[in-house]
Amino acid sequence: MFYSVECGLKSLIMKNIGKNTYEELRKYSEEQGKRVHGHDLKAMTQEVGIEHQYPLKRIRLAKEGSCAPERYNELWRYGAAIEDEEEEIKAENTLEKIAEWIEQRL
Repeated sequence: MFYSVECGLKSLIMKNIGKNTYEELRKYSEEQGKRVHGHDLKAMTQEVGIEHQYPLKRIRLAKEGSCAPERYNELWRYGAAIEDEEEEIKAENTLEKIAEWIEQRL
């Protein structure tokens, strides 16, 4: 789910700014001081104006610390143990809602 939302948000951002390639998106992101060309879903939701409608929260880790939305990809890629499974479920539900929102706009 994470990567489909990431790709969908990048596609919408490129559409909104009139760019067609990842390289153009990366250049735009760097020139504007934004983080929309990496894995930072929070930055991408801010760019398309839905960060308040679909807030992405930190997920507490079982051992120590937490995972911010800009590192969700690492959390799910490497399978870190979660302290509270409900936090992960809420994040996944939010991603599903974002995916539905994206689908209506592409």
